[in-house]
Amino acid sequence: MTDTAFYVTEAAILAACVLWACSLVFIRNKYGWPLQPGAKKQVILLRLAAVAAFAFALQSSLSWSVVPAIALCIMLVSLNSIVLSFVVSLRPSKK
Repeated sequence: MTDTAFYVTEAAILAACVLWACSLVFIRNKYGWPLQPGAKKQVILLRLAAVAAFAFALQSSLSWSVVPAIALCIMLVSLNSIVLSFVVSLRPSKK
């Protein structure tokens, strides 16, 4: 495994997790980021950007074989989601 491919994969997975988290209702409500009426396009664009970042991470990790690349991406998504939810829970609510 090359370290560069791992770092690129980790950065892309982290970006995907952050983009997906920004599109979730409970995080927007916790931080007081109101969603304007009819702004479903914003949520859709955030989620599409998250999927694109995940696809880029998968493509960048395919310098290894397919099974380790998929396993790495799933592991990184799980780890980053846990860390991101922990960080969000530490911050005080705006409500």
